[in-house]
Amino acid sequence: MTTQTAGETFEAVKSATDDVLETAKDAEGKVLDAVDKAQETIGKVSPVTTKFDVIASPSDIKSRLDWGEPALTILDDRD
Repeated sequence: MTTQTAGETFEAVKSATDDVLETAKDAEGKVLDAVDKAQETIGKVSPVTTKFDVIASPSDIKSRLDWGEPALTILDDRD
């Protein structure tokens, strides 16, 4: 059985703690990279709403229909 001094024990614990912190930082980086990738992917499949005027052009109507806006009401008031 080997006897360690208090300084040796401290250094061993400090080294082990540094290893755990480095592992945690690596894991954190991987998680943040995964979150960034997920946000990028979600942004591609989830359209961002835009501000629409009360009187919309045909292209505005098409983009709202493509977006799948649930509260879209089309009112044609032509003569």
